[in-house]
Amino acid sequence: MIDSNLLIKQLLTQCNQDIALAHTIFDKLFEEVPQQLAQIEQSIHSNDLSAAGQVAHSLHGSIRFCGFREFQEDAKALEIALQQQNISLSQQYFSTLRKKLANLIKQQDKIRQALAHKKSP
Repeated sequence: MIDSNLLIKQLLTQCNQDIALAHTIFDKLFEEVPQQLAQIEQSIHSNDLSAAGQVAHSLHGSIRFCGFREFQEDAKALEIALQQQNISLSQQYFSTLRKKLANLIKQQDKIRQALAHKKSP
């Protein structure tokens, strides 16, 4: 289970406690992650690991920017496996990351509500 309060704390730290900016970043992340996962999956299935690697690099950057350490290692491992053209490892890391990010997406309403209750310092 993802600790939504920890994610909010990590993002607010990255955003200098700017709640409006955190909302914007979460909205963008919730919009982009499903699209990125679909692109990576399609590219892996069509054996275009280079294209999958480009999208994984972008996804990893977004996750790092947000400060979400819980996802960073998996995203980086996927990116490296794709760069190395290792299809087996790429599929394994993608499966793990997809499950974790699907859980994040399922909690987006809870995260948005919790963030809405935060007050600016």
